[in-house]
Amino acid sequence: MDALRQHGELVRFKALRERLLASIEQRLAQLEPSWRLEFSSYLCGLLDHRGDGQALLLPSCAVTGELSLDFNGPLADVVAVCVFGDLQLHGPLINADLNDGIALFVEGSLSVDALFKGGSIITVLGDLQARDIVLCDYNDGLMRVGGALSAEALIRLDHDVWVVGETSGRQLDYESAETFVPELTAGKYLNGERIWQRYREGLPLFRSPARPHETD
Repeated sequence: MDALRQHGELVRFKALRERLLASIEQRLAQLEPSWRLEFSSYLCGLLDHRGDGQALLLPSCAVTGELSLDFNGPLADVVAVCVFGDLQLHGPLINADLNDGIALFVEGSLSVDALFKGGSIITVLGDLQARDIVLCDYNDGLMRVGGALSAEALIRLDHDVWVVGETSGRQLDYESAETFVPELTAGKYLNGERIWQRYREGLPLFRSPARPHETD
C-alpha cells in the first residue's frame, strides 16, 4: 500500500528488537510476566527467523484503502509492519494466506473496517476496533490484543486469539454454525474464505442481527 509507505521508512527488522520488547514490557506492565510472554515470545521467534528482512517502521497514522499482509501483495518486500503509535485504517486488513503472512505490530490501537487473517502474527498492545467482522482462520497464525476488542463479530476458526480486555460483539467459532445464513453452512465445516467472500459482496452473514452485547 503506497499510502502506508509514505508515512514510514524501511529498516532491518532485527534492529527493532529492543524497542518492540520494551514496548510490550511498558504497555502491558499490569500483566503477569508469563502473560507478557504470550506477546513477546512469538515476536522473538519471528525476529530470530526473519530478522534480516526489512520492516516498515511507522508512527501513528491514518490511511485509506486495503492493507494486505500477504507476501504476494504490495508489501511483499517487507517481513513486518511495525507501528509505534495508533493505526487507523479506513478499509479492510487482509491476510488471505492461511499458512504465512507479514507480521503486524501496533504499539497503540488498531482501527479497521474489517479484518480477515490467516497465517500472520498480529500483535496489538492497545485496543482493536472493527466496524464489521474480525475473522481469524486456521491454526498457523495468531493474534494478541493487549486492550479490548470491539467488532460486529469475532469469528475464530481454529485460530489462536487472546484478548486481554473485554470483547464486545458476537464471539463465534465452528460450533456456531446455526448463527450463520444457510449459504455458509452447506458444507461440513464453516469456511473462512467463503465467509470473507460473502462479506466482500455485501451479503448478510448471520440469520439475525446481533442484540446489544450479544455473544454466542
